Amino acid sequence: MVGGTITISESAVINDEILERKIIITTEGFTRKFPELILKDRNRLSKENAMTVCDYIIVMKREINPRYNYVRYTIQFLSELSRTVGINKKFIDMTRDDILSYLDKSRKPENEDPLHKWIGSYNIRCVILFRFFKWLYYPNITNSKKRSELSSQENRPECIMGIPQLRRKEISCYKPSDLGLRKMICYF
Repeated sequence: MVGGTITISESAVINDEILERKIIITTEGFTRKFPELILKDRNRLSKENAMTVCDYIIVMKREINPRYNYVRYTIQFLSELSRTVGINKKFIDMTRDDILSYLDKSRKPENEDPLHKWIGSYNIRCVILFRFFKWLYYPNITNSKKRSELSSQENRPECIMGIPQLRRKEISCYKPSDLGLRKMICYF
């Protein structure tokens, strides 16, 4: 501190300490270090985006108390989005095309996935991204249900406007032979 003001290097150290504390709060309760490693890896998330993800997870824990898997998937998908779009691009600056380019990476050709199981992964990513961007654009709304009402189709953030969830082409992903095996297993 020089003459009562904080220098740029001191400010960076303070921000690093704040980020470290937020990462600890965000990842508490996890038995594996995977989420923590993602938040600390600068090849996956910039410091600004890592701070945004931590803030979001902390708020989400207060609002809905999500399961650990949901938190892990949220961190994973947001880091994948950041990496796809460009690590230094802030989430608030992302466009609809950026998000669509990320979502399109989960598509698989017919010969690789004839049962179209990729659609379930695509839709899970959509739900997580929609919830995140609604929070990002309406951070002062403390109730997630009110935030969803505010971000109805007319007020939805532009970056997620018009991105539909996809319908599965099959009625069921189970084959008749799968059901026969289950009956046999149940009898024994």
